[in-house]
Amino acid sequence: MPIVETAQSFNANTDITSDINTVNFGLTGGAGFTQMFNSSEVFLDVRGAYGLTVIQKVSANGSSHNGNLLIDLATHYIFKSLRDRMLSFQVSHSCIL
Repeated sequence: MPIVETAQSFNANTDITSDINTVNFGLTGGAGFTQMFNSSEVFLDVRGAYGLTVIQKVSANGSSHNGNLLIDLATHYIFKSLRDRMLSFQVSHSCIL
């Protein structure tokens, strides 16, 4: 691939809806784990998806598939004075395959 020495603008507003398929069939799966520690819970959830359909209508534009991997790590602390209420803090990371 040649190196482009001129500045490239990323401000383009290009409509590519006619170049891509409107329906994508795929597979989704995942697993989770919860562990109770005294008055808090820790959750770990891992999910993934992969599109079986090629996104582009014309192979000259490429042959990409949609996909993602989602990893969630969360903790919930239960305050004894509130009994039926939980304060939650969640940290998530999502990356594209």
